[in-house]
Amino acid sequence: MRFFLRLALVWALACAAVAPMMRAAETATTSASATAAAPATAAKAPPRQVELGLYILDIADIDEPAGRFTIQVLLSTAWTDPTRAFEGTGPKIFREDAAVEEANAGWRSMSEFNRVAAPAELNHSLLKIFPNGRVEFERQMNVTLSAQLDLRRLPFDTQKLQIEVESFQHLADAMEYVLPKDNLRMTKRISLQQWEPLSLTAEVAPVFRDVYQETYSRATATITVKRHFHFYLWQMIVPLVIVLAMAFAVFFLPPEDLSDRMSVIIASLLTVVALSYSLHSGLPKIPYLTIIDWLFVLAYVFLGLAMAGMVFISSLHQRDAAKAIRLDRWLRWAYPLAYVLVAGSVIAAAL
Repeated sequence: MRFFLRLALVWALACAAVAPMMRAAETATTSASATAAAPATAAKAPPRQVELGLYILDIADIDEPAGRFTIQVLLSTAWTDPTRAFEGTGPKIFREDAAVEEANAGWRSMSEFNRVAAPAELNHSLLKIFPNGRVEFERQMNVTLSAQLDLRRLPFDTQKLQIEVESFQHLADAMEYVLPKDNLRMTKRISLQQWEPLSLTAEVAPVFRDVYQETYSRATATITVKRHFHFYLWQMIVPLVIVLAMAFAVFFLPPEDLSDRMSVIIASLLTVVALSYSLHSGLPKIPYLTIIDWLFVLAYVFLGLAMAGMVFISSLHQRDAAKAIRLDRWLRWAYPLAYVLVAGSVIAAAL
């Protein structure tokens, strides 16, 4: 019994002596791990900067019913890759298919357009590799992109066409865009006669994508274009005014000629419907009214009021001819003036 008591006492003393040594070893190990991890965190490389360039060569089409636009653009990207450095004085130059193959042979930004409505058409490509490892990759493309058009002020509207460039492979902590002001250019004249380019602006910012739960660097360029309203003025608004003037001229006819008056109003109404159909065949099916829509809606309303007024005057003429004639003379000026005032108010409010 005494033997076991002595053995237990020796074991307790040995554990008490070894425990501090084990705790000291664990503390040293933890400190060493923290010390080793600190430089690794501090040594994390910053995101690689990619210099972006956008040159809008032409706006080939703005498809309003489809909600998209087509541009001819020169997209350039430049970065530094030490693995591509070489001895020499001049750059290595690759063109067309050779440029694409050589660009894919090493690191590249994988820059592409967002909201593409159709596959991009590559026209030309150029790759330059400089002795210090700087890589410049240029691609001239025809790109069709989706657009969010606001047509409430049609035909006096100004649209903003957005171009988004983003890497579909590198996250924001691995690569970020830089877009110098000199690298953002746009031609002064475009192919579309109906539109006039006003300005080109851009910004670069990280964007978080909820779908992938990842953050990417995105460059967004905005082209501001203004519509030339003259087509709608001469092809829609002026004919509409003439048709309404012909319709309101029925009040110059004798009040008792109701059938002739009704024939003119109905013919005017059908003409307005045809003009409206011709207009909306080239526009998207939007859930709101544009300025020119309001002009047509008001035309329908005033033509309906004119028809109701003629019926009332014809009925009144059978009871009191003098009073019917006085009302008829008053309405022949009241209807067109009221239409001009209401239409002018709608246009002024929209603008």
